[in-house]
Amino acid sequence: MPIESIFSILVEVAHSLQNGISIYSSIVYPTVFLGYFGLGGICCFFKRSYRKHFVVLTFCLFLTASVLAMTVYPFTHMQRYSSVSDQETTGYELRVTDTDDEIRLDPAAVEPMNARLFMLSSKMVTEMNDTQRIRYSRTILDYANSYKNSGYDSLLPTAPTMGVSDHWDQEQLRDIGEFQTVRVYRINQSYTSGSYTDPTTSESCVLEVQPQNNSVIRGC
Repeated sequence: MPIESIFSILVEVAHSLQNGISIYSSIVYPTVFLGYFGLGGICCFFKRSYRKHFVVLTFCLFLTASVLAMTVYPFTHMQRYSSVSDQETTGYELRVTDTDDEIRLDPAAVEPMNARLFMLSSKMVTEMNDTQRIRYSRTILDYANSYKNSGYDSLLPTAPTMGVSDHWDQEQLRDIGEFQTVRVYRINQSYTSGSYTDPTTSESCVLEVQPQNNSVIRGC
């Protein structure tokens, strides 16, 4: 297997792990934190010579996370200084349309692809050829239409969660018919110096895919 293919697979696995950790962060972070001290305590109990090494390692990790503002397990939220966002950030967003109306893609509608969804939107623009774009768009539309027509409302979260605004409800889809098109938008956010809480957001449609017509339109 070529080294480029191996590297590409490793990058995709790393992105998938990162996305999975972010989704289940409320479980992963406490587990890692408690597991670290639990295993450390067991080692120190059975091997007292390990106590000094464990204390030194813990102190170094804490110092690195606190002073250098780096995310280091298990001290993932021990930074002394708050993280500063870049002045400009760029991301991609998937939307689906019928003949007239457009709506942001609900991640729950494409559950089997959800773990890779944030990468998929970027890859559709930067890496895929037209054949791949049409194939993936057809899959997205099949999932989205099936989800829309199968009582999706019962799957909505009962309590607010991150990204809850992306979830569809009956009011949004009242006048929307069968999804036929996938669009990819580039989302740019610009931050004012010294204030990172209220970015200026701009968006532009960069790709439109119509699987029924085997059509790929750049720039929408």
